[in-house]
Amino acid sequence: LRGPAGGGDADFKSSSNLRKLRVAVACRAGQVALPPRLASWRYDRGARSLLVNFAQVTGGSAPVAAAGGESPAAEDDDDDEDAPEEVEEVVELLLSSLSDADTVVRWAAAKGIGRLTNRISRDF
Repeated sequence: LRGPAGGGDADFKSSSNLRKLRVAVACRAGQVALPPRLASWRYDRGARSLLVNFAQVTGGSAPVAAAGGESPAAEDDDDDEDAPEEVEEVVELLLSSLSDADTVVRWAAAKGIGRLTNRISRDF
């Protein structure tokens, strides 16, 4: 990513805020290129209905819709897909930002690496 004045990395050397924002934007760009991966252990609300609950409590015969007693869907593992080249460039930028002099830049880079590793395939 080029700096605001078009000078490349020279623009980013002066401001830690610009370096932090460059890392954050690069992380978001990498996340857009990868499909989201949902955790299998996360809370799944399911299908609930007040009408069904009321019918169960009162013992009445209200029209009962099919309740969501289904098990959560298995995680969709498409590990055969290869990561795009843009993601490799983003990972390279994030890894190089881990050695930055400023703590906020290092933290943003670590956060970005964590977010990308959640989405990237295990083979990468």
